[in-house]
Amino acid sequence: LTQKGLIDRILTTTKMSDCKGKASPTDGSGKPLGSDKEGAPASASWSYPSVIGMLLYLASNSRPDIAYATHMAARYTHAPKASHEAAVIRICRYLQHTKNDGL
Repeated sequence: LTQKGLIDRILTTTKMSDCKGKASPTDGSGKPLGSDKEGAPASASWSYPSVIGMLLYLASNSRPDIAYATHMAARYTHAPKASHEAAVIRICRYLQHTKNDGL
């Protein structure tokens, strides 16, 4: 069970259709994503809540491998910072690398 169409839609929305892939959806530090109260505000041209919604749907239906990273980023949907956008971009790069994976 794969959802390549949804992955393509996420990558297109975030303008990452041609990005280089990553082997992991998180940075590997083991630290949870923080609130980053002093961080720079989000500045991407895409809608953070919309992309998080698509990632949550994907994580709950066919890609449990992105569930932890997606839920960590979803905690900051109300006030995303640049660091949270970077986490979403990392997830997108992982999806690009593993586009054909599924259940």
